[in-house]
Amino acid sequence: ETRTKESGLEMWRKALNNVMPTVEVKSRRVGGATFQVPIEVRADRRIAVGSKWLIQYARRRGEKTMKDKLAGEIIAAAKGEGAAVKKKDDTHRMAEANKAFSHFLNKDLQYLRNIGIMAHIDAGKTTTSERILYYTGKTHKIGEVHDGAATMDWMEQEQERGITITSAATTTFWNYPTDAKGDTTGETKQYKINLIDTPGHVDFTVEVERSL
Repeated sequence: ETRTKESGLEMWRKALNNVMPTVEVKSRRVGGATFQVPIEVRADRRIAVGSKWLIQYARRRGEKTMKDKLAGEIIAAAKGEGAAVKKKDDTHRMAEANKAFSHFLNKDLQYLRNIGIMAHIDAGKTTTSERILYYTGKTHKIGEVHDGAATMDWMEQEQERGITITSAATTTFWNYPTDAKGDTTGETKQYKINLIDTPGHVDFTVEVERSL
């Protein structure tokens, strides 16, 4: 108030309004690659992030006491200046540059299915997985376990012994409902299926627990 001749609370409000981000980026791993995906910041989180930035960059200022450092950063932010404001602008620019990846945050869980297949030895877990992959169009033929041709049994030892040693995960898609010929209609929705095939031997129980 001494330096600006304005209410300290009003200066704080101006500073916070100039610093609070409306969007930010989050790392999202898709298909083995990591993308920086822009997301909208909740109202309550905007205040928390803005306050954190003001304090964080105040500590880096040259004034001697924390009181003076914080006052300096608040005054600068109220004018639309300072490191905290620059941090917000940089965050918004990064979100804008990565807006092409925003579709990765589609959270419509109505059309998502997470399936983990677990059972005792030789119950047909991998056999079932192979059928799912084939009938959803993920593979062009059904891989038989006893032939060592199962897609989910990718290790050489698994193919030689005809057993599953490590859990295997994949993603496939299924269109439903369809007409009598299996073709899509106007009511057809695409379901995303995340599939995990697990071992059945007691020696590999840790793999099943990890999958769960």
